Formats: sequence, C-alpha cells, structure tokens
Amino acid sequence: MSAVAQKKYVYMYTKEGTEMHILGNKFLYMDRLAYLPRHMLLAAASSQYSVMRYIDISTGVDLGSKEPSIVQNPIHRLRTNQQNGVVASGDLKGVVKFWSPSVVDPLLEIKTHSSVIEDMCFHPDGRYLLTLGGDHKLKVWDTRTLRALEEYAVNYHFTTIDISHRGLVAMGGETNIQVWKDLFSKHKPSSPFLKFHLGYGNLSETVKFCPFEDILGVGHSGGFSSFIIPGAGEANPDYYDANPHETERHRQERVIHNLLDKLPPDTISMDIQVPGVNEERLAAYNESIRLNRKAKMIRERKERRAAASQEVRVAPTGLLVGEEEEVDELLGYKEAPQTRVLKSKIERAKENKKKKWDKKVTTDKVKSRQTMRNSRAVQRERAQRQYDTIHGSYDRDNLSREESALLAEAAKEKKLRRQREKEKVKDLTNDVRFSAVSSKDIIKRVRTNNDNEEESDFSISKKRPKSDLSTNAALKRFL
Repeated sequence: MSAVAQKKYVYMYTKEGTEMHILGNKFLYMDRLAYLPRHMLLAAASSQYSVMRYIDISTGVDLGSKEPSIVQNPIHRLRTNQQNGVVASGDLKGVVKFWSPSVVDPLLEIKTHSSVIEDMCFHPDGRYLLTLGGDHKLKVWDTRTLRALEEYAVNYHFTTIDISHRGLVAMGGETNIQVWKDLFSKHKPSSPFLKFHLGYGNLSETVKFCPFEDILGVGHSGGFSSFIIPGAGEANPDYYDANPHETERHRQERVIHNLLDKLPPDTISMDIQVPGVNEERLAAYNESIRLNRKAKMIRERKERRAAASQEVRVAPTGLLVGEEEEVDELLGYKEAPQTRVLKSKIERAKENKKKKWDKKVTTDKVKSRQTMRNSRAVQRERAQRQYDTIHGSYDRDNLSREESALLAEAAKEKKLRRQREKEKVKDLTNDVRFSAVSSKDIIKRVRTNNDNEEESDFSISKKRPKSDLSTNAALKRFL
C-alpha cells in the first residue's frame, strides 16, 4: 500500500496500483508525506498553509493536527526517525522542529542554518541527523545531545541528500552527484568518495539508495539514472526487521505480525537516556543555573529601571535578601512589585522638554534664548502692523483729552463687564443644574448671553423709550 500527495487530495493505492481511498477534506493541499511503519502512522504536512496532521492507516483515526499558529513557518522538508518515531520538519528559516502526535507543541527546536533547509536525513540507527542548508553547508548533528559534531562547506548548491545502511552519504544538486564516506566515524574525510556528472540540462531532484543493494538511484529533469556505489548496501540484513528474501507466504503473514507488533502513538518521544549520567545531579545543576540566570536578569532589570527613572518607588513584599534581590522559598527568585507616579501628557511633555534643555550646551542655550526673544519681538511687531492696518494707527502718548477720556471709559467698561462675567460664571459653577457642564462651556455661554443682551438693549432703546415704573401697572403689581 502506498500514499501519493497530489494537487489537492492525498490518494492511497494498493500494491497493484488501484485507487483504494482518498483522504478527506482534513488533508487538503498536503504536499509532504512521511510514514512510521512501527506505529502505522502517516504524517502529512502542507508547505502552503503550514499545517501538519497525523492519521492511523490501520484504523483510519485522525490523531490531531498542528495548526499554523504552532507550526509558524512553512514546512519545506519532512523526515522521520525510524528508531523513536519522531517526525522532523525543516522550514525556510533554518529551524528543525521535532514533533509527536501526543504533544501539541514541538518537542524540540534547533536553529541549524542561517537560511532555508534544502534537505535533511536521519541515520538508520537514529543517532545522527544530517542537514543540508542553502548556505552551502552540510552539518552532522547528534540527536542525543542536539549538538553539531561536524560542519562541511560544499562547493555546489546541493538540494537532496540520503544515507545508506552502511553510512554512505549521497548528495545531489544541479548536475552534480557526490558520495561521502566515513562522515560518522573518527576519521573525517577531506574530499568526496565518488563524484558523478549527470550531463548538461539534467538537474537532479532526488537521490535514494536501494535497500540491501550497492545501487544509487537519481531522479532528475531528464528522467532516471542509477549508479553503482561499492559498499553501500548491508550484506547481513536483520531478517526480523526486513527480509529481502522473504517468500509470498512470509509477505502475507507480515501484515498480521505488523498489526500485532504495532506501537501506540504515546511511545513517540525524544527521551533518550545517555549511559553514565546521573539524572538527579544534572537536574539540580540545571536548576541552579536557571536561578542564577534569573537573579542576574532581575538585577540588570532593576539597574536599567533605576537609571531610566529616578521617581520609581519600590513596594517591598516577601523576604528581602540584601538590598536588591528578593526571594521566595517555593518559587525561587522574584522581583518586587514597583509602583510608578501617574502623570498627565502635559507634565510628561514638560519633563521631556526640560531634559532636552538640560542636555544642551551653554552656548546653544544662549543662542536659543536669543532666537526666542527675536522671534517674539518679530511676532509682536507683525501683530501690531496687522492691527494698525485694520483699525488705524495712533500714538498713545500724543492723545487729546477727549480721546484719553474715551479710552479710559472704554477700559473701565471692559473691566466691569469682565468682572460681571466672572461673578456669573462663579454662580453657575456653584449651581447644581450646571454640574455636568465644563467650565469652558459655562464661560462661553455667559459671554454669548451678554452679547445678546447688549444687542437687544441697543435695538429696544432705538425703537421705543424705556417705560417708567409709575406708568407700568403690570410691573408695579408684580413688585
């Protein structure tokens, strides 16, 4: 049985090539497939929508998905570790993530390359991981310690990689094929073991070793080519794992044996025990490192805050240790809560303006003051000229007696009017009916009412004379 990811759906075929099943709408636009034979799980990923799903092919049960918010970046490559069942995905930013169907988030993340991950492959024993990046580098990673053991610079732009049963590594890119030997041993190679050229125009797409054979298959833009690689195949295969000489009866019983030996999805994990390591001491050491880093981070944060603002008041809580640190017996180090003085936007703007002014040099301050004085004098002169063009210019020092008396009387009337307006505004602000009205609106209302009263008095005095109290009978009765 085989699975093929086509343009929209994932199709499943029998060994005769007949279509058996189409996966539903949950597996739309899946273009990366990986199979776990020991768990009978099919992992599918979409490089277009950053989605990953698991399905059990023996029962057809959907084991959940990894949403785009968890995957984050488009998946460019999908590979499986046959020893522990972990699926590794490589994205366009050079990050390798290890996934398990029983855990929503990735088990581990490694930043392997500075650019896209062209291809990656696990060693058959699951101990090593090879990554091929767009930065023309080949890296060998230890899956137990998650550290790069070796790093090689390649001459060509390789896009595909594969590992044989004996540890030979084949890389293909453009029209070049290289085979490396002893990458996982103490004797590190300095040059490729074998080199091949596909010919002009034949761009390699995929390289794969034939199981139990010394043959390398290469799929390229011009078709398919095969090369003989001495020492690539395993001469002594494990017949309990895969038997290249099995008969038809053995193949019929293999399906039953696989169903009986099927592992549950919960067994997929990255928990690889390294011999000779005391787990308790290692956990205590890691915890001490974490506490020290946290204490250092808290001290640095407090120093930055103290330098940024001098008006920070610290509210002491918990157990004080020394003068700066604070510790909780259960949670470890923690930072004391801090309270800041709340200020308006105007106050903050004034403070920023004062800080900028303090940073200036004395010569710059003198220059800025002179320019401020000059600009204010120029503004006053401009305003006076505009006023004179509208109302006419006159000299206050050379006024006649009548003009000075009229000017004093007008100033006195203006002063009295402003005084009356202040009294009205004070009465209205104390009034309960105007408690919801702002002071600006009250002043505006008082001034408009005064202007309307003056206009009405002027019009009435023009039309008819004022009525006397003795002749006005209605007003007399009211009083």
